[in-house]
Amino acid sequence: MHKFIRWYNQNRAVFFIGVALIAFFFILIQIMNGIIKAEDEKKQNQISYRNSIINKNTTISKADQSVITGQKIPEQTSNSNKRIIKQFVDYCNQEEVEEAYSMLSDECKEVMYPTIEDFTKNYFLRVFNVNRTYNLENWYANGSSYTYYIKYSEDLLATGNTNSNNNINDYITVIRTDSGYKLNISSYIGRIINGEYTNNNNITLTVNWIDYYVDNCVLNITVSNNTADNICLDTLESVNSVYIYDVNNVIHTAYMNGFYDEELMIKKGESLTINITFGNSYNPDNVISGVVFRDVVLNYDKYTNGMEKKDRITLHT
Repeated sequence: MHKFIRWYNQNRAVFFIGVALIAFFFILIQIMNGIIKAEDEKKQNQISYRNSIINKNTTISKADQSVITGQKIPEQTSNSNKRIIKQFVDYCNQEEVEEAYSMLSDECKEVMYPTIEDFTKNYFLRVFNVNRTYNLENWYANGSSYTYYIKYSEDLLATGNTNSNNNINDYITVIRTDSGYKLNISSYIGRIINGEYTNNNNITLTVNWIDYYVDNCVLNITVSNNTADNICLDTLESVNSVYIYDVNNVIHTAYMNGFYDEELMIKKGESLTINITFGNSYNPDNVISGVVFRDVVLNYDKYTNGMEKKDRITLHT
């Protein structure tokens, strides 16, 4: 003890420096432990938050029952549909673009993405620019066709972006084809082959097929002119001269503003095949019953040259 006191009296500066250094390192260790603990708690909170969000986004709510009609889907069918959609999303998240593209129906490819390059540029790179989770709601079940509202959300666990609002909404339809189950995306519901036709004054109108979308439909029609004169399918002089009607006799007019009357002129002995869009929202209970053209001009050349008054007829299926 006396030796320590003698050493202390001779080395007070060294003693206090040592004590100060020990205290400093002790405090530093406590501070570092506090920082590490806070970081761990923050990470755990973030993980919990991400997991709660992901669980919410991947919950397939109301996928077994239509939120529109209340119709229930058989469990086996619902599970099969969900597996197909999940496979498509997984392919896209894993950047297996060819596999995802192969899951689309032939009609969806034809009208929306004719090539894999179109699909890559206009869908894959736009929607799956980040990893996605999704939420499903069933909207319509129509025979072997099932349409879902799908909400894509950013996969927060994969990106770590807890503040993301990078959401994209779409409609995806599962259909049964001869080659198995396929998908229609980008609000395209599917195609119904029609084949209905009518003939009036040697003019034949045939509805080849109807492409249904969520917000409208497109009729592919062929008009054959077997008269002795050039005719015009519609002069565009009225906004409601071309329309469809459904089983409830509700009329839906055509979007004809993208046409010129010359495009609707059909020479004698020739045929014209065109696509016309009509503004009706999809509903499998409101089946389209027919299409009407109220301004088919039989003497188109003489009428446009001011030689005769309009000689027109109505074509309808």
